[in-house]
Amino acid sequence: MAGRADPARSARIDADDQRAFAELGVSVAVDEDEDTETDDVAVWSINWRTVEAFLACATCWREVATMTRTIRTGLIYADVDAMMRRRGFDDVDFSDLQVMESAALGAFAEVAD
Repeated sequence: MAGRADPARSARIDADDQRAFAELGVSVAVDEDEDTETDDVAVWSINWRTVEAFLACATCWREVATMTRTIRTGLIYADVDAMMRRRGFDDVDFSDLQVMESAALGAFAEVAD
């Protein structure tokens, strides 16, 4: 069973799910309607290097652990600076990364709620 990009949408039942349910003695129908949900995102070529740099920052997040979850509070800018220099992202504007950081923090908050 695959995950979902949007937790607010119900999961689709595919043939693998149907077989798994059948093994439990449960009969379910396979969803036949066209699924338009995709993980693909269009990126303008002018922004591609910024996206690459942002994805390279995957290990640069400051995280705070609570009793129930881990919360990302933002990028650690010293780590981001080192990553950008070492990985050759000198052509990427830092303020563009901050725009992506802000959008990501908003998305993380939505998923957490």
